[in-house]
Amino acid sequence: MAPLVTSGLAIAGAGAFIAAPPSVPSIFAAAVPSPVVQSHDVQLTATGGFIGAIVGFFIGNGQDAAGDCIGSACNGGNGGILIGNGGDGANGGKGGDGGLLFGNGGNGGNGNVTSATFGLSTDGGDGGRAGLFGNAGNGGDGLDAVWATAGGVSLRVVAAGSGGRGGNALGFGDGGNGGRGGTDDGSKSPTGGCQGAVACESGAAGGDGGQGGTGGLVWGNGGRGGDGGAGLASSGVATGGAGGNGNYFFGLLGEGGDGGWGGTALSQEFGTAGGATGGNGGVGGRGGSLWGNGGTGGMGGGFPFFTDSSPVQTYGSSKAIAGIGGNGGNVTFGQGGLGGYGGWAVTNTGEAIAGDGAKGGNAALLGAPGNGGDGGYAEVLNSDAGTDPTQGTGKAFAGSGGAGGGSNVVFVAGGVGGVGGEAVACKDTVCSTFGDGDNSTTLTGGVGGLGGRGGYFAKGGNGGAGGSATSAVGGTGINTGGNGGQGGTGGWLSTGGTGGKGGNATGGATRKAGDGGAGGKAGLLGKAGTAGANGTATP
Repeated sequence: MAPLVTSGLAIAGAGAFIAAPPSVPSIFAAAVPSPVVQSHDVQLTATGGFIGAIVGFFIGNGQDAAGDCIGSACNGGNGGILIGNGGDGANGGKGGDGGLLFGNGGNGGNGNVTSATFGLSTDGGDGGRAGLFGNAGNGGDGLDAVWATAGGVSLRVVAAGSGGRGGNALGFGDGGNGGRGGTDDGSKSPTGGCQGAVACESGAAGGDGGQGGTGGLVWGNGGRGGDGGAGLASSGVATGGAGGNGNYFFGLLGEGGDGGWGGTALSQEFGTAGGATGGNGGVGGRGGSLWGNGGTGGMGGGFPFFTDSSPVQTYGSSKAIAGIGGNGGNVTFGQGGLGGYGGWAVTNTGEAIAGDGAKGGNAALLGAPGNGGDGGYAEVLNSDAGTDPTQGTGKAFAGSGGAGGGSNVVFVAGGVGGVGGEAVACKDTVCSTFGDGDNSTTLTGGVGGLGGRGGYFAKGGNGGAGGSATSAVGGTGINTGGNGGQGGTGGWLSTGGTGGKGGNATGGATRKAGDGGAGGKAGLLGKAGTAGANGTATP
């Protein structure tokens, strides 16, 4: 046999190539026929499609609803039976449910313009349920009210919608947040539905916020409640939507959801036919059975420290009533939720009635109770910067503080009562300096909240201070400071809580300071708490 090199095959390192001496024709020198390309239709059997459908039934994500959907087509698709995320809803449709083992719930769709023909919802859709492992979907937001102007007349075409409910988690995961309630802006503000109109439909009502969803049974936080929408009216009665409740938690580990904030309200009616009422704050959810903090209660409608919020207000002689706060969530092991603060109220010649603060959450076995929320401020504004004696003659009643949460925990004191709100008169359309107005008729500070019950061998919570009543020196009104809250009852062998200080009364023609709150009752074999100091009256 001839050597490999003479036969035309040479091997070099790891590579191989063809080599031939000049006298021997290479096998690659022969003509190579051109390949023939053929095309055939292949008929797939039903086996692959059937298997794919079976797999998709158990594993796969649900489809999102199309933006131009109608009716039930607006619901998001469910995930696979075992594994998969739910699809998002649209136009008020519900979010799809996640797979039973693994999967997040889809978000509910935001509300859209309703009509009997197209079957679209102004309310936000509910969030989808989560699987054993996964987070639930959020509720959709309610539609803002739709206004239209024709021939100089503005009418509400579609009312504001409510927020959708957050979805529930199953085993390990968070509940969905509730959707925001829609705003009804029929005011004459630059962005209002009645801006520039000759005549306008009266009244306005914001939508309610959606409730938060439950957390997982083993672990997971409850969903936050949605905020209520604002009601802003050019005339007539305006109402803000209620905040949704943070969800009560049924599981072992996790925090309760915070309550949603109540919506504010405004009536630009200058007569007696107006009126504005803010929505109440939602309740904070309960903490987990083995561990978890309680949710904070929602702020009452008109609480101003919020991006889109302002005090509840009437321009004329009607009542402005702010929303009350939501109670803080209770706990077994953890920190009780803070009580929501009361909303603020403002008037010119009517009555401003601020919202009360809410109770703090109780603590059962380990941890601490929540403090009560503070009462809202009530203000009388002079729309003519103090130059017209007929303006700024209204009455203001501040909100009371909420009670502190009770304690059943050894050596842990009760929660502190919330502070009563202040009642003030101001000489301008904006209360830049509290108490510089002198035309108000009546100013009454809020009462301080009660102290919470003390735990075993622990002091009762202190009562909240009463709110002050303040107007300018030489004013014509009756100013009364709020009384301090009573201290909480002490635990075994313990002292009752200290009473809250009485509120001050400044200015006005007649003034009375608030009394200090009584000391809390003695616990078993303990002693009563100390009374709070009285407020001061200053001309």
